Amino acid sequence: MIATLVHPADLSDGQGARALLTPVHKKLTRMKKVWLDSGYKEGCAQWIEDMTGWEVEIVRRPGEAAVWARLDQPVPPVAKGFQLLPHRWIVERTLGWLGRSRRLSKDYEATTASEEAWIWIVMARLLLNRLAPSR
Repeated sequence: MIATLVHPADLSDGQGARALLTPVHKKLTRMKKVWLDSGYKEGCAQWIEDMTGWEVEIVRRPGEAAVWARLDQPVPPVAKGFQLLPHRWIVERTLGWLGRSRRLSKDYEATTASEEAWIWIVMARLLLNRLAPSR
């Protein structure tokens, strides 16, 4: 984990990304590419590219983007139901690991600073268990 930011729910994803990346992007000298969920707006992706120089790819569900088709050809079907999205599993897996911690399973913390501290503690515990697993 490189950085964490807990913010109020009324802050948009773009504002959260800016608040997180502005202070840390210069430390990430080897970073080349960022994957964003389709909930992030194009303006956020453009800001990240301009500010950091990283390539930004928005991971979209099949059929989410506009499709051009000739009049004499049928429109491709839109996928329904569960769709495995590339790279999305990384975020979901990490959130699952954090949710295993009883302290982070609900919103128990009174301040965002204490929530961020517990995220760091849980991630440190996960990494230490990988370095020296208990038998």
